[in-house]
Amino acid sequence: MFWILQLGIALFSLAVEGRKIPCDTVPENGKVTFSAEGLYTFSCVSSNYTLIGESSARCVDGVFDIHHLPACAGKAPRKTTVTARYKDFICQEEAIERSTAALIEILKGAPCWKAGTCNIKETKQECTGGELTVHVHYHTLIMDARNDIAAVTEALKRRHRASRQKRFNFDDAAATDTDTSGCDPGFITNADDTCSACVAGTYASADSITCLPCPIGTYQPSSGSTECIQCDEGKTTETIGSEEQDECVGTCQLPDVVYKGVYIVDNEVQEAGATVLIGSKVTLTCNEGYKFSDSTTFEMNCESPASTFYNKCFKVTMLPDQNIYKLQAETAYITCSVEAPHDIIDFHVVHDNKFTVEAGSDREFENGFAEQIFEVNSSEGAVGMVKCMADVMEDFSETSNSEIIVALVDVFLKPGAGMTANVGEAVTLSALVTYDDSLRAHFSWRKDGETYRIFSTSQSTIGGSQFFKSEVVFESVRFNDQATYSVIVNVTDPAGNPGFVKEKHLQLSVRGFTKQPSDDTGRIYIVQIEGQDVKLTCSYQGMGESDELIWLDEFNKVIHKEWQTSVEEKGDTTSIIQFDSWPEDVGADKLKCALFSGANLIAESDRVHLISHGYEVQMGNNVHAAPGEDAVLECTASSPRDLYHLPTVTWYKKNTDGEDVFLEDSDHFITNNKLDETLLLSTLTVLRADKEDRGEYYCKAQYDTPVYIEVIAKDTIDLLLNGEIKAQNNFEQWLFVEFLYIFINT
Repeated sequence: MFWILQLGIALFSLAVEGRKIPCDTVPENGKVTFSAEGLYTFSCVSSNYTLIGESSARCVDGVFDIHHLPACAGKAPRKTTVTARYKDFICQEEAIERSTAALIEILKGAPCWKAGTCNIKETKQECTGGELTVHVHYHTLIMDARNDIAAVTEALKRRHRASRQKRFNFDDAAATDTDTSGCDPGFITNADDTCSACVAGTYASADSITCLPCPIGTYQPSSGSTECIQCDEGKTTETIGSEEQDECVGTCQLPDVVYKGVYIVDNEVQEAGATVLIGSKVTLTCNEGYKFSDSTTFEMNCESPASTFYNKCFKVTMLPDQNIYKLQAETAYITCSVEAPHDIIDFHVVHDNKFTVEAGSDREFENGFAEQIFEVNSSEGAVGMVKCMADVMEDFSETSNSEIIVALVDVFLKPGAGMTANVGEAVTLSALVTYDDSLRAHFSWRKDGETYRIFSTSQSTIGGSQFFKSEVVFESVRFNDQATYSVIVNVTDPAGNPGFVKEKHLQLSVRGFTKQPSDDTGRIYIVQIEGQDVKLTCSYQGMGESDELIWLDEFNKVIHKEWQTSVEEKGDTTSIIQFDSWPEDVGADKLKCALFSGANLIAESDRVHLISHGYEVQMGNNVHAAPGEDAVLECTASSPRDLYHLPTVTWYKKNTDGEDVFLEDSDHFITNNKLDETLLLSTLTVLRADKEDRGEYYCKAQYDTPVYIEVIAKDTIDLLLNGEIKAQNNFEQWLFVEFLYIFINT
């Protein structure tokens, strides 16, 4: 579309410059009027003529601003044709003449015939294959005349239909009749429905509605023409609308193809393959990025039809045309390319020697491209700028306009793929990227696939090399820090243009004690009670296959190995030491869990303290109470320090579902503690006892000195309502007592 537009502009400019029409020129059989606004208007002297061409123009420097003077063409009548077809016809001359005469007689009945506005100029008959076709040609001067003929034709059709119905022998039993109207080829229709012949220098094809000027390279000396005459080979006209053969002048032929460039002739763009006039200056201008030798233009002159023109523009490029980023030890590939209509002499790569560049063995030349693939390798991370160079012609080399960054980059994690850390250790996870001023690195961390944190990068020197670095720091690692950590590294150029994105993963495993040594209630200070069993547990997560969890005393001596067992569940190993009764060789002592790998001690737990006998809590007697009266329960607490420091005593009620209920002072429960010589007497008053209060009660003493000690009574007190007998694992007996109590009280 661009070429067509430029060509049109060029042709118009040539026409204006080549055919100058003086402002006093008047069309033949025409006249010119001048308006106050300086507009010249063309018209014809009478209504017998039609103006063909521009209807107005302006005068500029003594000449009209149009490229062709309009003409006044004489008007001619339109031609209307009536066609009748007769099927099943015997093609004999007498029958043909009779049918034709009968048809003309009907058509002369048109009102325009009597009015003299239409007449029959010609009749033609065709008879073949049992079908007669008759063409009757009218000349019509007005639209009404054509309407009259159409009306007669329609009446003729109705008459034919009637004759077929009545079997009237009119020799037209199967006739179909039509009428058409128009101007002859080479003529155009006027506003008053007449026809005008296209004047010399113009033509009208069968479907034209206006007369068209003859294109550049053609002429037409006659009026009423349907086409223009081509100039002799090697010649062309300077303007459109040429009338005479002597307007054809000598030319040169531009090459059919211009490779990545454009021809400019006398300051106007011309398409490849176009003809230019003798004496024209032709400039080959290469497209942006392309060159001819060492310049973007090349000038030539059209001196004879045999003048030689050039069409060679080329460009040295590099593919891909974007920066290349690869991990160290990978091979980067650069394709250097020359786009040209000829092969090249040689290829080179220009770089700063930071890496090795080797040319591949094959060079390809296809569809205007010569290509050479180069391999870039480096045993170390390296970043450099690269250009392509090509020897395009003898003594002429061209380098690509653009250069790219080739980056062979180190990206790695510390520590490697993963690590195992002990609870409480300081741990650092690092992502490192080779540092260079031509690069930027952006880091994003995730924990088990979820965004963890975004860290800013820092430049530092590690082991003599520079890196972009991002870190995840745990000052004291915990079990919930155990996860798969991934870092997404986005390496770009300084402007942020994409380089590559690399994701790396490492597994952080955390091991340590998940439960320090204690008894089932979590106590780490345990009072030695005669005849009572002791069960201590500790748990460790992250044990290896050869690791073992063992109980030791405070001197690292194994304590009764036969009493120790281990249970593993969900990654935790729980070690249990249990005394059925307090062992005589375990007095006041400190015990601990220790992790061994073979004979090596890996980690040890906190201590659990076994306190010597002397702390004791005893429950009083069972209590019977009538419904609605108060019940008082008793327990006593003693210690080897003769209660110099009073303990805190709290009361509990056993619950059937296993969770004991702490009895806080309220309007139903009242706790009272008092010192009685070397015993602390604690009472629990249950106000207005009822059925809900029945059950087992016990108390617990907490001593704060010398260390926190918690002692629970070995026995319980039963609170019974009057008449109740405590059932010993006999539910039926309890039901009987309950029924008896209800019966007595009712």
